[in-house]
Amino acid sequence: RPSPALTDFVHEIENPDLGTVKLLDLPSQMPGNSTSITPTSLHGEHTSKVLAKNLGLSAAQLKTMKAQGAISGD
Repeated sequence: RPSPALTDFVHEIENPDLGTVKLLDLPSQMPGNSTSITPTSLHGEHTSKVLAKNLGLSAAQLKTMKAQGAISGD
């Protein structure tokens, strides 16, 4: 039976591609601080938003890049 300290150290999250995934919390924590374990972004999930915001690309440009296979995701 795992110790209570280890039980709180391992978190299960849902990943759309992988199903249930076990992740480890931070090995040491400061009193009063808590961490939140969340799934990572999917591959290409924020590509369009980043390119539009940081490079000023239009929706039409992003659509063309997706059609050409240069970018994927959202």
